[in-house]
Amino acid sequence: MRINNRRVRSSFRLLYILVVLAFIFDLVTINIEGSFSEYYQGHYFWPIFIGGFLLFRWIGLPHFEYDSDGEALVFRSRAPYFSENISFLRKVAEFPKQKLYNFSVERFLFKRTLKIKVKSKNHTIKSLKFNISYLTRTERKDLQRSLKNVLQKNKKKQES
Repeated sequence: MRINNRRVRSSFRLLYILVVLAFIFDLVTINIEGSFSEYYQGHYFWPIFIGGFLLFRWIGLPHFEYDSDGEALVFRSRAPYFSENISFLRKVAEFPKQKLYNFSVERFLFKRTLKIKVKSKNHTIKSLKFNISYLTRTERKDLQRSLKNVLQKNKKKQES
């Protein structure tokens, strides 16, 4: 099963461009004399932009991909811009289905996180987190159903 919320990517690109343009506009109007700057005198919008940026950063990376076709599980999460060049703007996990130990979905205010527990070579359990806030309800349910099926198949293999 494949889950991909590519539709969010173009929306976020537009949103980031608008925020940057509005921030530049705010900086320019501070230093220009005239009737337009007098209207905005003392009304600085940069705290709103910084607060919005911090909110987007807290919620997490908007573009999420999941692929369970074949023998491996693939999870990818990335930002709409610069994710190829900057490592903290992307997160990738690829491992065999047999190594999936458990998963859970954590809910916070405006934020949903998929927490995956994976068995490592040393028989320790690693925990990985991916942002799934921007998935639709049906996509989240399909993701959970797919991961439950993988866990059930793993239990059957261990019992036999």
